[in-house]
Amino acid sequence: MSIIKRLLTYCLYCCGWKKAEEPHEPANTQSFAPEKPLVGTNGPIVADMLVMKRDDRIVLAVDHEFTDIPEWVEWDVSRNTIGICQMGGAVAELKSVIPPEKIDMFRNAKNLALAIRFDGKDVVHGVYLVVRE
Repeated sequence: MSIIKRLLTYCLYCCGWKKAEEPHEPANTQSFAPEKPLVGTNGPIVADMLVMKRDDRIVLAVDHEFTDIPEWVEWDVSRNTIGICQMGGAVAELKSVIPPEKIDMFRNAKNLALAIRFDGKDVVHGVYLVVRE
């Protein structure tokens, strides 16, 4: 049945009774917005870091002026780096050695208070902590 249908459709095209259709292009692929550069502090930074714990709260103080608001903190155990991910997509990597007595404190924490400088002011953000093994 499909062979007969194809033959009849071919005959219609040859006679000019049926016009070839324009290829349909999906609407979402017609125009792409150009990529915007990352906003914030991106790449490795050199800054002092202080880790404190009181009761069940962990505070991470980083002595650096950030240009974007931090969204979460990632601790990569294998590389021994702390990444501060910001809302604009930038990731500031802090190469620091976490003392062995504080490793368990970080592994068991879900949230932490991140103290930074933003717009010339000292600011504390409550952010999530992601631990990568």
